[in-house]
Amino acid sequence: MVIFVFGRSKKMAIKIQKAILITFFLGACFFAQDFRAQGEMNKNMAVQLTVPKDGGFSLLKELPRWLKPSSYRYDPVGKVDPFVPFINLQALSVRKKKPKSNSPLANLEVTQLRLVGILWDPKDPERARAMVELPDGKGFILKLGMIIGRNDGKVIKITPDSVLIEEEMEDIFGKISKRQIVLKLHPKKGEE
Repeated sequence: MVIFVFGRSKKMAIKIQKAILITFFLGACFFAQDFRAQGEMNKNMAVQLTVPKDGGFSLLKELPRWLKPSSYRYDPVGKVDPFVPFINLQALSVRKKKPKSNSPLANLEVTQLRLVGILWDPKDPERARAMVELPDGKGFILKLGMIIGRNDGKVIKITPDSVLIEEEMEDIFGKISKRQIVLKLHPKKGEE
């Protein structure tokens, strides 16, 4: 029998040929033993099987440790299901988005606005107004309760030197958190 092994060294080819021959030889031996056992079974027509009294557990003691079955059993009670997605897709799809206004203030992030001026009445702070400037130079007047920004930020407080805006943010897990942004009239270096 000649076996061709291409792209290998001569020693490696000989090793591969020997391994293949041994495999064929062992396979033929086991195959022949199966036929002999079947022939003996047909002659006697009765085969006596002996099972150890302990139910075969003595055979398990002879197995190597890595083949023995583990005694650990998984108990899913109180544990997180690993097949449930982290992102709550139902919460994202159920939450209704408010229709956006056509105002340029609704299409920007609040942090892009620059506070230019404040109209302040010390007797009636509710009537206070603030003027903001967009990055393109257009100006807009803000008042209390006004909704601005992509995340529907609400103007909650106007003071003589700043404007406080509160936004509701939703993270990827569906949890809603509030974020407050302060626009200062005269920001210090590094605060812009």
